[in-house]
Amino acid sequence: MSAKLFNQFKIIKRAEGVTDSTLNNYLVNLRSVYNYLIKIKEINYSNPLAGCSL
Repeated sequence: MSAKLFNQFKIIKRAEGVTDSTLNNYLVNLRSVYNYLIKIKEINYSNPLAGCSL
C-alpha cells in the first residue's frame, strides 16, 4: 500500500459514487492497521499512509 495507490483507489471509488466520509473511514482504518503493525513490531518501516489525505 502507498499514498499513490490509495489516491488511485479514491478516484475509482468516487467515480462509483462513494462519499468522501466513507473514503475517510477507509483511510483511518488502513492507517490504524499500519500503526498497530508498527506497534507490535511486525513491520519496521513508517506508515505509508501517514501523509495521505482526502
